[in-house]
Amino acid sequence: MQRVTPLDLYRSEDLDGDNTRLAWDSYARHFLLDGDSWLGAAQLPPQLRFHSRTCGVSVKPGAVRLRHLVQINSDPVFRALVEGPQARPWSAWLMSLGLDDLLDAVQVPATGRAAHHPHLRLLRKQEEWGDISLGARRYLSENGWQTFERYYRANLDALIQLRDQPGSLCRGVPVFLHTYALPTPRNAAASAQVGPWFYRAVKAYAIPITDWVGVAELLMEQFAQLLMALGTETGRYPNLHVYDSLRHCSIERAGLGEKGVSGDWADEMHLTPAGYAKLASGWVEHIENLMQQAALGAGHTHRTSDLVRPVSRQTLQP
Repeated sequence: MQRVTPLDLYRSEDLDGDNTRLAWDSYARHFLLDGDSWLGAAQLPPQLRFHSRTCGVSVKPGAVRLRHLVQINSDPVFRALVEGPQARPWSAWLMSLGLDDLLDAVQVPATGRAAHHPHLRLLRKQEEWGDISLGARRYLSENGWQTFERYYRANLDALIQLRDQPGSLCRGVPVFLHTYALPTPRNAAASAQVGPWFYRAVKAYAIPITDWVGVAELLMEQFAQLLMALGTETGRYPNLHVYDSLRHCSIERAGLGEKGVSGDWADEMHLTPAGYAKLASGWVEHIENLMQQAALGAGHTHRTSDLVRPVSRQTLQP
């Protein structure tokens, strides 16, 4: 069996000065890590194990916290690692993108402007519910999902544009994303101030408990389908690669009504170390296989995005 070694994780400040804390040349690969609360949580990066000595520089490692696409694109720490004094010729970017945006979007209440505009929310008010034959889909706002998709694409456009700007050391480097897993709406917060998410949403919209799991499944499956589709749009998103963890990782579901650790879930939306290990194993294999291909492994592919559009800050908030 081929030997694997854990990812050596560093902070952005370890690239300051003469790099005494990060011996750059001693690593075969160098990854830039950023994203939402899955990659930001301390449990996932240590589970990443590669066949060659690899380091990762994490923009904001640590405990679970919300981090949105707009915040990543405008974050001065991230931008410094891409286009500023700490910029390096990264082997790839490893990113978790969009879960926190989705969790905020699903909680948009049917008040204010959103009360009269379904495109500003992901869930329908009770008087808007579809026919019962639609199952859990009867509660979802198709127009709201289209708004979310436009928001996601616009901000991903901006991320790729930042990577591929003229003179960038990151121009054309692979960007690796992943889908997620199927959560169970339940009263299991990450902390006193963080979460729960789906649980609050289905309660606020008076969705029957028998359909809670179905609503969460449909939204996470739609999100996975969106991410996988983006990975095929090579003209708009060159060198973007998405691992379908929702389909390929056997993440054990949490029990409905469970308030603590259940299955592979530490809380309603974040995994246990064992759950993240399952994701990491499949994701690393996906990354390794692609980087062994000549287009990725023999150096950076110098391609620019065919879109030059500013980031859209449109959200589902009224």
